[in-house]
Parts: sequence; structure tokens; C-alpha cells
Amino acid sequence: MFTNKKLGFTVNLHFINFNLKLTMAKEELMTLEEIQKQLQDKRLYVVARATKLSYPTIKKLADGKPENYTYNTISKVSKYLKPTK
Repeated sequence: MFTNKKLGFTVNLHFINFNLKLTMAKEELMTLEEIQKQLQDKRLYVVARATKLSYPTIKKLADGKPENYTYNTISKVSKYLKPTK
């Protein structure tokens, strides 16, 4: 539970984490390790252009640098690397 007394709201972090896992399962997002492995043999500027993400973001993913990647970033890269059948 997270409570912000100034703003007067409470957030159940367990519930948010559970919902995020469900969403990831629905979209079959790749893990950061899977993304890093898949990006090893790719031209990163091509991935950046195709996903409409910045080259530095794709480079950090490929290098395995810890970062606060957004859901949108992981989703776009996962969709690019794992196209629907």
C-alpha cells in the first residue's frame, strides 16, 4: 500500500504489479534479457527507426544497461523482435 496524505489517495501496489503482469502476459512481452539477446545481431539504427524509438534507447537495451524503460518501449521492441505469426 502506498498512501499520499497530501493528495489524499491510496494505491495498492500489489494490485498494480498483478495487473502489469497480466498485461505483459496478454501481449507476450519479452524480458530484458531476451531483448538484449535478440538485438545482438540487429542493426540498431534500423530497430530504432522501425520502432520510432531513439537510437540511444535501443543501444542501452542492446548493451543491457539498467534503465527505467517504459512499458511502451518494451512493448514496441517486443513487437518488432517477435512479429505475430
